[in-house]
Order: sequence, then structure tokens, then C-alpha cells
Amino acid sequence: MSAAARHEVFCTLEDVVRVSDRLVRSGGKVAMVHRPSRLIDICCIMRQYRLEPKRIRFVHPRADMEANMVLIEAAGREARGADAAAADRL
Repeated sequence: MSAAARHEVFCTLEDVVRVSDRLVRSGGKVAMVHRPSRLIDICCIMRQYRLEPKRIRFVHPRADMEANMVLIEAAGREARGADAAAADRL
């Protein structure tokens, strides 16, 4: 099932964000884990659907390796601005 989610077999990233916007209350939070290569797409689509990316954290499997995941937290219908925690290693 994770391979199907990664390759957007059953739904697209835009489908997930659209439904998230409908379900989250004003000021509520949406969290997403995705591949770093899709970060710009995720942020643009979230803003298109009134979800404002607030926190972004890159996850590195080891300190000497590139990030293989990005964690994104967005707020529903909030003011713009974000807190990028790119230097932190999880």
C-alpha cells in the first residue's frame, strides 16, 4: 500500500490536499510526510487550497546522508509565514 501512496496510484497529491482543506477547521492543522523532491509542489498546492505551510522539517536517515523525507505542517486559513527547521536532524 505504501508504494501505491508514493506513486499516487489511487489519488493525487492535489486530491489529498483538497480533501484536507475541506476537513480541517479554521486554524486547524494538517500534517503530511512526503518525498523532498515534491516539496515545492506540496507548498504550491496547499496554498491553492487555503492551507498555509507553517513548519517544514527534513528527515535524514543518518547525519551524513541526504534527506529522504520531509515533514510538513500546515494551518487551515491562516496568515502566511513558515518556520523551516532544515538544519535539524531527526
